Amino acid sequence: MSSNRRLVALMTIKFLTLFARDIYKTAKVYGCLGMSFHEEQHGEGPIHLACETDGQVIEIYPGLEVSSRSALFGFEVANLEDAKRNLVNAGVVIVKDIAVVSDARRFIASDPDGRELFVHEAK
Repeated sequence: MSSNRRLVALMTIKFLTLFARDIYKTAKVYGCLGMSFHEEQHGEGPIHLACETDGQVIEIYPGLEVSSRSALFGFEVANLEDAKRNLVNAGVVIVKDIAVVSDARRFIASDPDGRELFVHEAK
């Protein structure tokens, strides 16, 4: 058991790949939360978008099988009202409005492919 704990302590997620019907529309939503994407292409693979932050990469690839109700992505922002306003102005659906839960202010939004975004304010 102790060796498993050691492995978990050393584990780091390096990249996350999302598939989207419209990669640019999806990137615009995540851009409202402070991410900046650029185009990439590996060899003859599809053109996709990537954002690197603190050694972690989020990629958005074109695809038709995109929706996953089994994942919730969490984001921390400096100002919750600004983040919500940016998302609403970009046409994003707010699933649950700003609320205080366990001493944290948060809301839940939905990206263009139905993935839920848990957005909470930094303390």
